[in-house]
Amino acid sequence: MTPTVSLGSTYETSLPCEKYFRPSTIKRSPPCYTKVLLFYNMHMTTQQRTLPLAHLAAADALLIAAACLIPAASHLTAAPLYMLNPMLALLLAGLFWGRSAGLQTINGLVLAVAMPLLSSLLVGMPVVEKLPCMVAELAAVAGLYALLSRRISALPATLLAALAGKGIYYGLKALLMPSAVLIGTDWTLQLLSTLLWSSLFALAIHMAKK
Repeated sequence: MTPTVSLGSTYETSLPCEKYFRPSTIKRSPPCYTKVLLFYNMHMTTQQRTLPLAHLAAADALLIAAACLIPAASHLTAAPLYMLNPMLALLLAGLFWGRSAGLQTINGLVLAVAMPLLSSLLVGMPVVEKLPCMVAELAAVAGLYALLSRRISALPATLLAALAGKGIYYGLKALLMPSAVLIGTDWTLQLLSTLLWSSLFALAIHMAKK
């Protein structure tokens, strides 16, 4: 017997339950309720985008511009803004906006390459020798967060991804720049800034789900 699906207060129909994506209108007695709910969640995840792609492109352009301006401002003012891990903050902002457009991982990987590359080309920071290290770090953060966030909540997923990315950064730096100082920025400040940006990102994700 085909489960009955209610479409309103006036009548009912007996069409296959997979065609409906409104769990609030489905009687909870049929065994297919869970299956319909999964179809609904998949549909909303892939189809309903709260941020148009044009807006996402504009947001990415702002993030890339900020990635170029922050090192320039740090150089001109002698303010050590780089010690606050701004690339991680910008990447997490890109992941958040990408999530709203249904393109979180792709958008994160694009920014992971574009931000340090254009910053290096336009303002010379990071230096060419550090460029592969930073690209690998940011790409690792975006990719690992995509994997971890499916299993654990946003804050630990972000922290673990950021710490793993930092490990990749210093591992590559040790290989590519063996004569350079390995850790140029105080590690406690790096940990604090990582915790700050990860917490703000997790809070934003939590608020967006409400």
